[in-house]
Amino acid sequence: MTLIETITALVIMSFFLLGFSQAFMPAYLAWGRAMESYKTARTIEFVAQSFRKECAKTDRNIERWKKTVSIAKELEHYEFTEFRQGGILRALKATCIISGETVDIIGLCTP
Repeated sequence: MTLIETITALVIMSFFLLGFSQAFMPAYLAWGRAMESYKTARTIEFVAQSFRKECAKTDRNIERWKKTVSIAKELEHYEFTEFRQGGILRALKATCIISGETVDIIGLCTP
């Protein structure tokens, strides 16, 4: 190969790589957003299921639930509200902020 052919091949290859990266980058960013949404959905599902299971137990312990969901990195904050009827605890409501989204979860309590 001569010097001119080598330079021409490098220029053509650089144009190809530049065009390929421009086409690949939006797809890569969309993939990242989709994975982030999937993680958020899975975290919401995990938190909701574990909260409802804990509420359904007769020996419920919110501190045990807090330890269980401490592995969820997307869970930023939570608050609890008790719903009583005639002095009996009927349900617990957890208001959670998961990845910036507010989610309300209601768990029915067994007497």
